[in-house]
Amino acid sequence: MNINLYSVLILGIVMCFSCKNEGTGTSQTSNNSESHHESFEYLGSGTPKYTLTTGETTDEYNDAKMTGWNYENGRLSFDIEGNGYELKQQSSDASSLMCANSNEGAHIHVLLDKAPYVAKYEDNFEFDIPDGQHHILAFLGKSYHESIKNSSARIARLIDVVDGKVTNEWNIPTPALFYSRPKGTYVGKDAEKILIDFYPLNIAIGEDAKIKLQVNGEQYYLYDWKPYFIEGLPAGTNSVGIQLLDMNGMPLPTPIGSFLRNFEIIKDPAKSLQ
Repeated sequence: MNINLYSVLILGIVMCFSCKNEGTGTSQTSNNSESHHESFEYLGSGTPKYTLTTGETTDEYNDAKMTGWNYENGRLSFDIEGNGYELKQQSSDASSLMCANSNEGAHIHVLLDKAPYVAKYEDNFEFDIPDGQHHILAFLGKSYHESIKNSSARIARLIDVVDGKVTNEWNIPTPALFYSRPKGTYVGKDAEKILIDFYPLNIAIGEDAKIKLQVNGEQYYLYDWKPYFIEGLPAGTNSVGIQLLDMNGMPLPTPIGSFLRNFEIIKDPAKSLQ
């Protein structure tokens, strides 16, 4: 009798622990709002169609800085400092990543409001900003388009523009999430591994907020401000969307926080002839 009772108690304890541990493995199915150790969480069931991986940010350009800027008469200019960073220079890890890389080298990404970024390889160039109030973000990028994730390597301002000149400027006052990559058309090997890159402001990803990512309808939560890479996408038009959420999954009220962008993939023409 005592042995049977003991057996029942042991069985109950085992079942209790089994229920507690269900769904807490590396497949990332938990919806806990606390900080996450995993970089992303797949929100679908079964196996995703595509392969999402997390890249590592490097300290190659830790001293890169944008120390000043000016906009007047339709021209933007930036003051750039740092011993390790130079515009038009190839990033040292570009070849090892096997993703799209600019032959022209490192460059500035300029984003105005929710428009796609413009790549610039000089620190002084023509750039049209219509009259009115705008969010502007400019950051130093690597030759393969990843943003340098260093707050000193950016200019982020809320500005008033009148007749081609900035009349007022402030630090952007609210949390924001800018979209950077993917963009445009990817051909052949450049389409095999595609960089997903974004730029958050005034909020800590993984602590105060998370990002909802969709790739052709497949959805993920992202918990780190890191580069991500997607592989296995089909030829033709593909879509990527990002949205800034609080840790409970609710959209944050911000004018710059949600994007859905299309880009094109063209398979290697030489392979299609084989």
